[in-house]
Amino acid sequence: MSVRRAFKSSKNYYHQYLS
Repeated sequence: MSVRRAFKSSKNYYHQYLS
């Protein structure tokens, strides 16, 4: 039940990808 944690990780990954 780490949906929030996964979401945060995904956001971080997305940010790096966008950078």
